[in-house]
Amino acid sequence: LEVLARDPHPNVVEAAIRGLVSAAGHDADAAYLAALQQPAFQVIRAAAIALANTPAPNVAVPVLRSVFD
Repeated sequence: LEVLARDPHPNVVEAAIRGLVSAAGHDADAAYLAALQQPAFQVIRAAAIALANTPAPNVAVPVLRSVFD
């Protein structure tokens, strides 16, 4: 799933993120943060949802704010 989260196709990345949420939870936060750099809105949305209640908000919040801006 982590390899698929870096796939060039946004639909694959979105599905991989959803799978990672179920399989790895916040252990995959680095993959979610990396996915926020993609231009596809569905990927950004999936990654942002995956980061909800992250144990490392000090890392996630600045990245989420920069994407929002």
